[in-house]
Amino acid sequence: MIGRCRMYPHLPSGIKKTIPKLSLSDSQISKVVNGYYKDNVFGRNNCEIDLWSLYILFTSANKSSYLDTVLDKNVNAAGFVSTLVKALDSNSEFWYFN
Repeated sequence: MIGRCRMYPHLPSGIKKTIPKLSLSDSQISKVVNGYYKDNVFGRNNCEIDLWSLYILFTSANKSSYLDTVLDKNVNAAGFVSTLVKALDSNSEFWYFN
């Protein structure tokens, strides 16, 4: 997602290195957003979502990937969510929260 962002190519290289990449396609991100609003089990609850449910939405959206990329994208989603966990636990500045 971030790699496709129109502003991303213009960021200084030092900042680019600190931004974790999310390897889902635009249509898969749309599925995650749809799941956030419509999934009764893993979607939002009172406008909140826990990170485990977010990871499940990522991996559910990833099911439409080619077979040879599913594992890599699931690992990437796990790494991305782990980065969010670390950022929330440390109360430090994080690019996505600015």
